[in-house]
Amino acid sequence: MAGATGCATKNYVRNQTAPLVERANQLDEKTADNNRRIHDVDDRAQAGIRQAQRAADSSVQNAQNATKAAADAEMAANSAVHRADSLDSVIKGLDNYRPMANVAVTFGFDKAVLTKEDREQLDAFAAQLGSAKSYILEVTGGTDSTGPQQYNYDLS
Repeated sequence: MAGATGCATKNYVRNQTAPLVERANQLDEKTADNNRRIHDVDDRAQAGIRQAQRAADSSVQNAQNATKAAADAEMAANSAVHRADSLDSVIKGLDNYRPMANVAVTFGFDKAVLTKEDREQLDAFAAQLGSAKSYILEVTGGTDSTGPQQYNYDLS
């Protein structure tokens, strides 16, 4: 009887613990599945964060480039305003300009080479410009109407 009691007790314990062991195994499987899902969600979240960080970095770089372009544009605009102001003062002062010299040189017929006297006259005029400030230099020239128009244009 003692042997039967021992066997009955083992069977009883086995019968009583088997559902607990099965339930524990099911919970272990669910826990493992949940951990896999959590890791999968975490991996996707990390990939999304990296993608968002790259987009944010790109946006920061674009903003820095735009800021530099805006600063360059502002400098260019300020420079243009300064040049316009300078030109305005020159134009307003045009009435105050006075002729320093008037030099006329002529070329021989069908020639494009200056004579020695003409070169000396132009050199003397150029020497006066070295000490002058804010001057306007006007140079005019032309040929006669003898011969073809293109030839005269090239000669002048």
